[in-house]
Amino acid sequence: MIALTGGLFMAGFVVGRMTVPDFIEEGAKRENLLWPNSPSDDAEIAASHVESLPVVGRATMGTLFEGIAIQDFESIVRAAASSSDDLERESLLRVLVSEWAKKAPLAAIEFAQEIKRDDLMYEGLLRMSQLNTDDALNWIEGNVGKAGQRRYLTMAVYQGMATKDPEEAIARVEQLPAGSQRDELLSIAVNQWAKQDIQASFDWLERVELTPHFSSIYSEMMGKYIEQDPLLAASLVSDMNSSENKLSFASQVACELADQDLGYALEWVQALDGEEKKYALMGVLDRWASSSDASAALNYILEQPDEPGYQNLLETVAFKMSHNRPEELAAAMVSMNESNQIYVAQQLASVYSADDPEKCNEWLDSIQPGRVRDVAVESALKTYAYSNSSLAFRLSESINSEALRKEQMRNVLTIWMHIDFEVAEQALDASPVLTVEGKEELLNEINANLRGNDYLLPESPSS
Repeated sequence: MIALTGGLFMAGFVVGRMTVPDFIEEGAKRENLLWPNSPSDDAEIAASHVESLPVVGRATMGTLFEGIAIQDFESIVRAAASSSDDLERESLLRVLVSEWAKKAPLAAIEFAQEIKRDDLMYEGLLRMSQLNTDDALNWIEGNVGKAGQRRYLTMAVYQGMATKDPEEAIARVEQLPAGSQRDELLSIAVNQWAKQDIQASFDWLERVELTPHFSSIYSEMMGKYIEQDPLLAASLVSDMNSSENKLSFASQVACELADQDLGYALEWVQALDGEEKKYALMGVLDRWASSSDASAALNYILEQPDEPGYQNLLETVAFKMSHNRPEELAAAMVSMNESNQIYVAQQLASVYSADDPEKCNEWLDSIQPGRVRDVAVESALKTYAYSNSSLAFRLSESINSEALRKEQMRNVLTIWMHIDFEVAEQALDASPVLTVEGKEELLNEINANLRGNDYLLPESPSS
C-alpha cells in the first residue's frame, strides 16, 4: 500500500460528517479523509452495504481437540516439542499450544515461557485475554522483564480483547499514554473491528482527533472497506480529490472490481485521471492477464498505445502471461514493435529456460537473428549457465552482437571451468566464432578476473 501523507494534523480537531464546523469539514475533505455514509445519512445505501458484508470469523480447529482432556494436553505438547523433524515440530506446536490455551491458557503460557518461545507465549496470551484481559496484562507485568518482549506480548493481549470486543479494546487503548505503542495497539484493535463491523468502525473514526496516526488508521480501514464492498468503495474513492490516498485506494478498488466485473472495472477506471488512472488500470490488467482470457488483456493494451503509462501497462500484462500463458504471448510477440518484443523476449526466455528447456530451445530457434534474439538468449543463459553449461556455451556462440557474444561466452566459461575445466577448455578450442588469438584473450580475461580479487586466508595457528 502506498504510504500516506497529507500534512500535519492539528491536535484537537474532531472529524465529523455533519456535526463539525464547516471549516473543519472542509479541511478533512482537502486531505481526502472521506468515509461511507452512516445509516442515518442514507438508510438505503447502508442497508445494502450491511447485506453485502461477509460473515467474518476466525477459523478454528477446536472440534478436532474436543475429546482431549486438559490434563492430557501437556504430555501431547511436550511430545511434539521433542520431535526431531523441524517442520513437524513447528507445525504441531503452533496448533497444539493454541488449542491448549483455549482450555488452560496459563499452563500453555508457562510451557511456552519454559521453552523460550515468544511466539507461542503470544498465542497463549491472546487466548487468555479473550477470557480475561486483566489476567493477561497482570501476567505480563509479573513475568516479563524485557521492555521489547513486554511490548510484543502486550500486542497479543489487545488483539485477543479486540477479537472478542473491539469497541472495548479501543476504549482501553485510548486511555493509554500517547506514543508509538498506543498507535500500534490502536491499529490492532481497529483492524479487528473493521473485519467485524466496518460501518461501526467508521462511525468511531469520525469522532476521533486528527492525530499524526489518524491517516494510517484511515488507510487500514479503507482497505477493509474496499475488500468488503468494492462497489460502494468505488463511489467513495471517485469523490476524492487527487492525492496519495486516492492513488492508493483507486488501485485497490480497481483490482477488487476486476475480480467481480471486468467490464465495469474498465469503465470505472476510464473515469479517473492522471496517475490514479494509470495505476488503477495496471491493477485491472494484472487481474485480467491472470485470467483465462489473458490474450484479450494483451490485445486491449496493444490497441491503446497513447494510454498514459502504456509501457508499464504492457509490461504488467506480459509479465503475467509469460508465466501462465507463455505460448499465447510468444505468438503475439511477432506483431509487436522491437521495443516491446525485447521486453517480452526477456520474460519468455527467463520462464521457458527454467520451466521447459526443450520448448525454450525451439522457441529461440524460431526467432530471427538480431537484437531481440540476442536479449532472449542472454536471459536464458542466466539459467543455463548453471544447469546446462554445454548448451549455454553453444547458445552464447550464436549471439549476433559481437560484444554481447564475447561477454556471454566469458560468463559461461567462467562458471563452466569451475564445474569441468577440461570439457570447457575443449569447447572453447573447438569454437568456430573466435580466432586462436581471440580464444587466448578470452582465457586471459577470465584468469585476470579471478586474480583481480583478494583471496587472503588466515594463517594456521600451528604455523
